[in-house]
Amino acid sequence: MEIKILLIDNSAELPSELAVMLFDAGYHVYNIACQEDCFEIIQANNPEIIIFNNFSETNNPEIFKKFKGVSEKNHIIFISENVYPENKIKQNLELGADSYILSPFNDEDLLLHISSKTSQ
Repeated sequence: MEIKILLIDNSAELPSELAVMLFDAGYHVYNIACQEDCFEIIQANNPEIIIFNNFSETNNPEIFKKFKGVSEKNHIIFISENVYPENKIKQNLELGADSYILSPFNDEDLLLHISSKTSQ
């Protein structure tokens, strides 16, 4: 089964380096820079993993509620530089993020997070 990943990336260039790495690892990657487009992609393609890469607006609790409301099947991974207080990390995890990865990170670490979520 092909694992689908929606990568919402704050990168200036698309596809991002992260998207290329995930594609090279064998995943089907939808790489977008804008959250407005993502609900349509989720409903049409039902990705198993949703990755937010350096989006500060995901600290808004309503974002996670919307994503979890679209499909309980989705696993949310949040990647961010260590710029948020610990309570924001805890809040995001409590609201539905499955993983929180601090950047910079080793690609293998992200792949392990993805693998653990898709094997559940």
